[in-house]
Amino acid sequence: MWFHRQAIVAKTQDPSGELEVVARALKGDEKNYHAWAYMQWLLQTFQTGWEEEMDFVDKLLKEDRRYVFSL
Repeated sequence: MWFHRQAIVAKTQDPSGELEVVARALKGDEKNYHAWAYMQWLLQTFQTGWEEEMDFVDKLLKEDRRYVFSL
């Protein structure tokens, strides 16, 4: 699925809404490697969305029941 989305977005050069698609996929499975790889491709290819990246990742880490953070 992700490869096909990547091909379509690359052809149309229109990534609008794609980060939201990835966010919905990660909501169901925060460790979805393919969704993370696709998001990185989007960010690198279109040089957009980096501003929200850290906030998004931080939010997911706080919501992850399996993540243990200790200082």
